[in-house]
Amino acid sequence: MTALTPVTPLALTPVSRSRSRSGSRGRGRSRRRRIAGIDMSAAFDTINRETLLNILEDIVNEDEHRIIRFLLNNTIIDTKIIGGTKKKKETNWQTTKKLGTLLGDQEDIERRKQLSSAALVKLKNVWLKEDKITKNTKLKLYKALVKSVLTYNCGTWAPTQSQEERLNAFHRKQLKKVLNIKYPVKITNSSLYNKCSERPLSIFILESRWRLFGHILRRDSRIPANQAMSGYFVTEGSKFKGRPLTTLPVVLNRDLS
Repeated sequence: MTALTPVTPLALTPVSRSRSRSGSRGRGRSRRRRIAGIDMSAAFDTINRETLLNILEDIVNEDEHRIIRFLLNNTIIDTKIIGGTKKKKETNWQTTKKLGTLLGDQEDIERRKQLSSAALVKLKNVWLKEDKITKNTKLKLYKALVKSVLTYNCGTWAPTQSQEERLNAFHRKQLKKVLNIKYPVKITNSSLYNKCSERPLSIFILESRWRLFGHILRRDSRIPANQAMSGYFVTEGSKFKGRPLTTLPVVLNRDLS
C-alpha cells in the first residue's frame, strides 16, 4: 500500500443514537453512543464508506462533505465510538531495561538471540577460514564473543520447556555455523555437542540459575532479593486468574522434580 501523508483527524459534531440491548435483563433499555471523530491513520477498515458519507451529509456542510469524500478516496479509516467497552491497559514493564537485561523473560531471550546473531555475523570471515584458524580457536572465540552475549544474566530467566527447546535449537544452529556445517551434511545433536565440547544450552542456564539462587541464599536476609523471595510465598490476598505464570521459584521447583 502506498504511504500517505498523515491527516489530522476531522472533528465532527457528536451524533446521538439509541441502541437497544439484547437479552431479558437489558430489554427496554437503551445505550447511547456517539461518533466522536474519524481516525485517518488507522491500519484497517471497519465501516462502509458510502454509509458514512450518507450520515455525514446531515452533519457537515457541502464543502466539508466534499473534502471528506476526497480524503476517503485513497485513505483507510476507522471510527472511535464513545460509550463502548474500554480497552485493557497495556503495560510496558517487560521491555524495561535494568543492568542490560529486560524485565520480561521472553522479551530478554529474544533480544539476546538478536544480539548474539549480530555478533556471530561480525565474525563470519573467521568461521570460513578453515585452513588458517583451528577448530579449537574458533570455539574459544565463539564462547567468548557470542555465547557470552546469548547467555548474559541468564540465571534470572524462568523459561518454559518449549522456550528451553528453542534455545537449544538456536544454540546448535550457531555451532553449525561456527564449524561451517551446511546442508546436505547431517550430524546428530549428540555428535555436534561432542565435537564442540559443548552441552545443551538449557543445562548451562540451569547451572547459572542455581548459582544465582545459592548466592542469594548466602547473603543477608534483609537484601531486596531475599525479601522479594519471601514475599512471593505469602499466601494472603487474592490470586491471579488464569494459567499460573512460569516464575523463577516455579522453575527452581521444577528442577528438583
